[in-house]
Amino acid sequence: MGIPEEDRDRWAGSSPALRMITVVSDQKDMREWIRRVVPDVQLTAEAFAARHRALRIVLTLLVPVLVAMAAFRDRIAELIDGPNTLHGHGVAIMWAMVVSTGVCAAVANLVDARRAGSLVVSLGLLLGSAALVHTGGGLTDLHFGFFIVLGLIGLYQEWLTLVLSVALVAVHH
Repeated sequence: MGIPEEDRDRWAGSSPALRMITVVSDQKDMREWIRRVVPDVQLTAEAFAARHRALRIVLTLLVPVLVAMAAFRDRIAELIDGPNTLHGHGVAIMWAMVVSTGVCAAVANLVDARRAGSLVVSLGLLLGSAALVHTGGGLTDLHFGFFIVLGLIGLYQEWLTLVLSVALVAVHH
């Protein structure tokens, strides 16, 4: 398939995007291109276990920090000279995120499957980042937690986990 030979000269001087069409013009070429762009690298079981253990510890340590911040959100708002923007259902959502982060931390210690474990820990870290932003009254500096968490999630070296995490951050904002 692809672009017929007689048309290839017409496309040769065109934009990089159009030249890319000639490179990935059929499914076989597309699969080859994806294999070159997206490396198929898997961590050894030992490396994954070490990284997963470290990220579970980070998630577990995040829970008491979130509980303390949620409990003292009014005092935090005074310290940052900002109004406490959580009223009514916002407080319930904040506590739901804090509790969900704690549930993810507990479940992460029970899951044996590699992908499921990385997804649970990633979800917990992302929920923790969102809860951190909400308990801090939406302070801009706290949003950097999302970037830190995405970097930590990248340690898993799993494309599905990373793509879903980036999508969740994009949806959150």
